Amino acid sequence: LAAEALAWKGRIDVVCPNAAVFGSASIVDMAEADWDRLLSINLKGAFLTVRAFLPAMLEKAYGRIVITSSVTGTRTAISGMVHYAASKAGLVGFVRAAALETAGSGVTVNAVAPGHVMTEGASTLYDPEFLQATENHIPMGRLASPEEVAEAVGEEDVGHPGVDHLVHRHVHQLGGLQQARQPVMHLQ
Repeated sequence: LAAEALAWKGRIDVVCPNAAVFGSASIVDMAEADWDRLLSINLKGAFLTVRAFLPAMLEKAYGRIVITSSVTGTRTAISGMVHYAASKAGLVGFVRAAALETAGSGVTVNAVAPGHVMTEGASTLYDPEFLQATENHIPMGRLASPEEVAEAVGEEDVGHPGVDHLVHRHVHQLGGLQQARQPVMHLQ
């Protein structure tokens, strides 16, 4: 994909590793294959994407890498989603280390870390009771939309060409939520 994009446009300016999946199982009931699959997509996928696109960015001495992390794993967690929390906390460490590795090269590495977002996948996971409890817990009274998360990248300039000194920034998008305690999701 990186080679195709480079051949098509001649350069790579911005890369946003955003692929993620989640599931729900207690630690005791979680299959190792479920753990491996989730970390492979959420954490390893970001690594492979950055590794594929970074050489072209370094060659041009310019690039913006904006990874979608989460507040889950670093500021809060949801019972039954230990693998998701581990993957998202791992992305925070990845962003920190990658930002240091690329500092001064013209390539910056940052992250957007949203709270609860009403994605297609989340809409199937949240039962009505949990969704209502979560919305009641968020001061804005609702979950974020995927479009709002995308806007956070532009508004905070983490992907903007003129922001060369913004390194290892985590844009937290919480709808006013600052509490670590979240409603409990009942495992199915």
